[in-house]
Amino acid sequence: MSYLYPLHNLTSDIPRQLRAFFAHIGFIPKRLISDFDTKLIGGVACEYLNSLLIHANAAPSYRQDKNGLVERHWQTMVSMARSWLSSAELPSTFWFYAVRRAAEVCNYFPYQLEDGSFTTSFELVHKTKPDLRVLFKLFSLVAVHRERAGDDRLSKFDSQSLPMIAVGQCPNTYGIQFYNPASGTFVSSIDCVFQSNVTSGARFGYKYQPGTFIYGLDESTTVFAPKFPLDSKVLVHTHSPPHVATVVGTPTYARPHIYTVAYSGGSLAEYLDTDDILELATDTCLQSEVRLLPD
Repeated sequence: MSYLYPLHNLTSDIPRQLRAFFAHIGFIPKRLISDFDTKLIGGVACEYLNSLLIHANAAPSYRQDKNGLVERHWQTMVSMARSWLSSAELPSTFWFYAVRRAAEVCNYFPYQLEDGSFTTSFELVHKTKPDLRVLFKLFSLVAVHRERAGDDRLSKFDSQSLPMIAVGQCPNTYGIQFYNPASGTFVSSIDCVFQSNVTSGARFGYKYQPGTFIYGLDESTTVFAPKFPLDSKVLVHTHSPPHVATVVGTPTYARPHIYTVAYSGGSLAEYLDTDDILELATDTCLQSEVRLLPD
């Protein structure tokens, strides 16, 4: 069973979301298994777990095979989230809602037991079959019914609905949670009509951000696309004429602005994109490569 909780920071917010998780499952566990992350097995999170007599068992460092099931499940959720953002033409600011919805939908995936019968994670945990009516297309453009505009009651000549974006299930009710870009507020309702003739990104003028998303455990929640994508050809202006190399490493939060390139001879080098040493190679540049020595 997959659960996902938002973190506004990686210090005091972890114990708060752990308490929310324990309240959600209805009991305090005796043991937690995690990867080797000092934010979970150390600091204020460790103090909170120790106060509840919970043993945190972490996988060895750099041994992802010990946590392979969770890692593979996370890749599935990431692929689902990217597909939803792409189909709705929305930017990466909606990334959290996409991943949260992916965790909810994964609990509805069917599994075959040893006796040949099929079940779901939701059914195994809650002892009841899931309600498939809660499945809807994420980030759809939805007309949400309204009865008032502020303090004024609407007349029959006024518009009885507002266009909003469906961002997931409401965490407190059986309704759907919507985001109103006009006011920047969230609304929960079940009185709505889905509109399939236009994407929500095009309706509200959002700019879709294609490319590779890079993430890191950091205080910032920014998601960005690299200037030079992986496996792209670049010109390295450290000599004249410039050398052609392949990008094999892109920046991370721990090492921002650093690109790792591989030359044809197999050697590696690192350069800062702020030094204007790297330039994206075009097909014309690759065809007219200047050689100092004859073949």
